[in-house]
Amino acid sequence: MFWLFLTVADLLEATNISCELADHILQTVQNSSDIVDQTSEAESEYSTVACQTTRHSQCKTTGPVTALDILYKERSTHSIVTFCAVVDEMLGGGVPLGKITEFCGEPGSGKTQMCFQLAVDTTIPEQFGGVGGEAVYIDTEGSLVVMRIVDIASAAHHHLESVAKGSGNSDQTETVLKLNLDGMMSGIHCVRCLNYLELLSQVALMQDFIDEHPKVKLLVIDSIAFPFRQESMDPSVRSRIMGGIAQSLLRLASDNQLAIVLTNHVTTRFQNGDELSMQPALGESWGHSCFTRVLLERTNERRFATLLKSHCKQPFWVPFQVTRAGVRDIQSIKTQQEGSSIS
Repeated sequence: MFWLFLTVADLLEATNISCELADHILQTVQNSSDIVDQTSEAESEYSTVACQTTRHSQCKTTGPVTALDILYKERSTHSIVTFCAVVDEMLGGGVPLGKITEFCGEPGSGKTQMCFQLAVDTTIPEQFGGVGGEAVYIDTEGSLVVMRIVDIASAAHHHLESVAKGSGNSDQTETVLKLNLDGMMSGIHCVRCLNYLELLSQVALMQDFIDEHPKVKLLVIDSIAFPFRQESMDPSVRSRIMGGIAQSLLRLASDNQLAIVLTNHVTTRFQNGDELSMQPALGESWGHSCFTRVLLERTNERRFATLLKSHCKQPFWVPFQVTRAGVRDIQSIKTQQEGSSIS
């Protein structure tokens, strides 16, 4: 586990916000003694690092590229699978690197389980079609359960062993012999954020961590909405802060070919006069920063994933389940082999 800190004085430069917003955040911090204690201790040590990180990211500019170059890049981009074939197909092969994917839904719909699965699958070696990388998991809700990740990682390792044994491929056999549960777990870096200032800190300094850990291929924020829904904040102020976070995440994804997965809450909204429907939280402007948006639902012990936003597919839904082994297709044989569904 690692911790990064950003002082309030650095916040103005790190997020490109206005002086008015910086004053608002400063007042918020001054009114919260707990946050002041945390930030003041780390102020002198990390202020220089934060400024250097911001300047470093802002200097990463490139010239124009052709549409053909972009096409080749898109075709060569890998994805992180979910171990659920219908969800992977819906996403165009899995969660793509270099893009932001959001899973939204009510509590218990499977958002965190999906994030656990993706964090484990990021460590799958390239010999098995994986990206052979590491993951950073930012937990804002306190819902990170390490033993649950152990269950999913154990099932994934067992699956790789079965694939290697069935294929007879010497490279796969050699790779799976070197791979163990400890190695997969050590490739998942976990962070606990208690408020939106700590989340801003993590995002602002994430590039430094990636520079030190170049194998990082996935950044999870579970959830992006929670820190802001716990604070009493003017909607316009929140919108501007969220806009700064969106720009930083888009830059991280693009500069590092990093898959960014966010979870979001849902809210109810009237449609067509008096009809209530579930909509992702944080407003419409936030949704524009996501390349793909998926709504997870649970109804009468059945789970569904609905594609709400995609640049290449029309909205549709698919069923899935969460077993002790992780996210899986709904198949009776596989369910019997991997255990009962997780409630």
